[in-house]
Amino acid sequence: MKIAFQVDRPKKTPRDDLFGYSFFAKHFSQIINNYSEEDGLVLALYGGWGSGKTTILNYIKYYLNLDQESNKHEESIVIVDFNPWWFSGREDITRIFFKCLEDELGKRDKLKGIAQNMGKYADVITSFIEPFISEKIKVFLNKITEFIFKGRNDIPELKKEIEKELIKAKVRILVVIDDIDRLENEEIWEVFRIIKAFGDFPYITYLLALDREVAVKAIEKYALRDEKYLEKIIQVSFDIPPLNKSTLIKELEKQVKQIVKNNDEFLLDENKLRNILNRGMNCFFSVPRDVVRFCNALSVTYPAVAREVCPTDFVVIEAIRLFLPYFYNIIKNNQEKLTYSDENYYVKKNNEESFLEASIKCIQEDWQSPIRFFMMDLFPKYFTVNVAISKKKYSEMRRCCRIGVSDIFPVYFRFSLLPGDISNVKLGKLIDLPCKNPEVFKKTLLEARKEQSWEGRLKVDVIIDRLIDCVDFDITEENALAMIEIFLNIGDEINFVDGKNNLYSEDRVSFLVFSLVKHYGYLKAKRVIINGIQRGKAVYVQGSFLSLLESENTEPLLKKDIELLKYKWIKRVQKLLTCSHPKLWNILFYWRKWGSLEEVKKWCSEETANDENLLSFLKGFLMPIETSSGRFFRPQIELSFRFKDFRTYLAPSTCASRIEKLTQDRSVPPDAQLAVKQFLLKYKEYLSLSNNSA
Repeated sequence: MKIAFQVDRPKKTPRDDLFGYSFFAKHFSQIINNYSEEDGLVLALYGGWGSGKTTILNYIKYYLNLDQESNKHEESIVIVDFNPWWFSGREDITRIFFKCLEDELGKRDKLKGIAQNMGKYADVITSFIEPFISEKIKVFLNKITEFIFKGRNDIPELKKEIEKELIKAKVRILVVIDDIDRLENEEIWEVFRIIKAFGDFPYITYLLALDREVAVKAIEKYALRDEKYLEKIIQVSFDIPPLNKSTLIKELEKQVKQIVKNNDEFLLDENKLRNILNRGMNCFFSVPRDVVRFCNALSVTYPAVAREVCPTDFVVIEAIRLFLPYFYNIIKNNQEKLTYSDENYYVKKNNEESFLEASIKCIQEDWQSPIRFFMMDLFPKYFTVNVAISKKKYSEMRRCCRIGVSDIFPVYFRFSLLPGDISNVKLGKLIDLPCKNPEVFKKTLLEARKEQSWEGRLKVDVIIDRLIDCVDFDITEENALAMIEIFLNIGDEINFVDGKNNLYSEDRVSFLVFSLVKHYGYLKAKRVIINGIQRGKAVYVQGSFLSLLESENTEPLLKKDIELLKYKWIKRVQKLLTCSHPKLWNILFYWRKWGSLEEVKKWCSEETANDENLLSFLKGFLMPIETSSGRFFRPQIELSFRFKDFRTYLAPSTCASRIEKLTQDRSVPPDAQLAVKQFLLKYKEYLSLSNNSA
């Protein structure tokens, strides 16, 4: 997508006026038009950086030209534009100024004589009016003076001749000088020396645009701290009229909406945007240039993360980045303190003054309240004491890509997705696949097991979490029902990668299935649940889902259905279960709970008749105990053999004899050695306790 920058150029004509400056400019032009005295005049337009001075100058010139065209008389005003900033850094600004004046006047037959004499006058006078230009320039100007005026001492006469010609022509020359406040201090002083030296010519009016404070500070040392120096040169001055803040914010809102909608027309909450712009962000925007600067930045950064961030959150963070970079870095470097994570819904703060509040107090006073308002909205965790948010609220925050969620937070500062994340665009397409193309949906999930996310989880886990977040909002009934049947079929393949437990997602898939059923109702999902259990292969996910369904429902009618589903599930387990299933212990637990223990024991005895299956069976009781480390979920695994549960199904003494023989024969494969070691250790402890009891 192409990025549309706003070039920070002043407006040319009043039809482009966004802030009502054209009315002021029209009045200003009338002042110039109505000035009928012969005396020269110096006018000034005062305004700060980016306040629209050049735009107003353009409007003034527009109205002056329009007036001349409408009168259809001989030209009465000649406008000469001079921008000294274009020539900043050169030592001949004075000569360049007069060259511009001479060239513009020379274009008119009536003023050619004045132009020639003005040039001669400038050649001489420049060597005397500016004692601060370099010696080389002085020598150069002196030589020109000697060449042109050899043997003449009539400079006053030349000045009088120019004055006569100006009075005779009766054409007002308007010299417009812009960007004075952008110059170096010495150059600002030089411009005012020019105006002071030539400001008394008749029919010449100077119109200056500058920041008064900058100009006063620049000429301080040259004017011997004469605070009235500017007033001695400038006869009439005007301040740019105060900008209507609501008009400025309205224009900002319009441009921000356009930027967001160009990239994503569905996610923007326009009411919230209007609220943050008027309630808080208006403190950042004082002049039109602030709007241009911000919108140009947003035009670059937002497209990179569109649909991956909450637009209003991103607008606020971008404003803080541009206008409060120090505070932006404080936010960026305190992710753990400011955001909720999967492990942390509860917040407890001590009585010490918070680091964030201390930082807010360092901001200029009139900005503190808006910033505090923003922080409370962006990071509710930090401003909430001893309150736990619900899982549903957390999921909603993550679905909306709020910055206050730990795994979304980095996107706001990296301007890109992190490795292993899934974009909202891709997630939206994935959600539509279960009905349209279930095979591609399955393939996408299974391939995502091969890629890790930036925080150490598998990408498939990230996808499952995002799907859980979308259950209540984005997954249609048709896709939800198709999804239920798919997960009841391949859910175990997601839970187990290369035959090992995927600790993070082992219960997430069954929870996703349960959430989909709960959202759309059991009666709507009944058929696909039955089909999923009768035909599906994910016996662990099926059992875990039925356990959740059983614990949540107390209606007699539904209880009967659940009993039927459990019966069908047991039949499926008897057909599909093998000793090598990574969740063997869990599946046997559900089976004995919902069926017959004797039936389970019989299956275990028959299946472990050969040594290979017995070793696999042992591994099924080596249960991982997970611990989390660091800021994110990074499981640390400790394995423990569940000997007590093992004894429920098989006689330990018989198994111990077989296993000891396999150990002596060195027939235990590497992947079973830990289970064998733990079993024998637990068996010895069991014998010791039995003997002591006897």
